[in-house]
Amino acid sequence: MTAPNQETTIFDNSSYLREASYNREAKSLHVTFSDGSQYTYSAVPSEIWSRLQHAPSAGSFFHRQIKGRFNVEASGD
Repeated sequence: MTAPNQETTIFDNSSYLREASYNREAKSLHVTFSDGSQYTYSAVPSEIWSRLQHAPSAGSFFHRQIKGRFNVEASGD
């Protein structure tokens, strides 16, 4: 069950990203990559989340606007 302040997007057309969830209260972005690896990025503005959701290429947007710009921590299993 998804928390009320959390949104999830599934990237059906991306070969790089499987899905991402954003917690508006914590400003954290949890990303699951196509290989199953999972990472959580902190202090991500809601504008970045919105732009990722609507990007023509989620993978390209991720590389340009998220990777290397926010604190990250491996998560998941």
